[in-house]
Amino acid sequence: MELRFGIEARLYQYIDAELGHAKQTRKHLKEYAATKLLAQLTAINPKTSQQTIVQLTPEDGGKATTLAYTPVTRELANMHGQLGNLLHYTFFWINPYWRLKRQPTGPGRSAILQARDLVARGIEELSKAVSGNLLTNPSFGALVDDLNNAAPPIDG
Repeated sequence: MELRFGIEARLYQYIDAELGHAKQTRKHLKEYAATKLLAQLTAINPKTSQQTIVQLTPEDGGKATTLAYTPVTRELANMHGQLGNLLHYTFFWINPYWRLKRQPTGPGRSAILQARDLVARGIEELSKAVSGNLLTNPSFGALVDDLNNAAPPIDG
């Protein structure tokens, strides 16, 4: 459950940052399926699906600063749903071999051991998604335009 909450929380952090940037509100947003939240996030800003790392180095040779935007991946959003399936009785009903200590063979057979692998992968993916220190993918287009407009013309 906590892993699912972490995935939802990171997606909502990113959505809030994007909507704040767009001066909108998310009062209407009452979604908990990570794949739908991710779709809404990428609809707001398609660049939110791309990782970006920016390093700023002072001209005086001082210490560089690294800024990173690390996205919630489609794989992680899908894991949110898979983890949710483990929380319901139907998992055990559909998988009568769930308590085996090794993976059963045959189509449609699943053991709870697979859940351990899913949780481990989910933790690894969520750790990547929360490792960045930016809540939105940086866009430097407006900054470059402002600098170009403020700069004196070059004679030549």
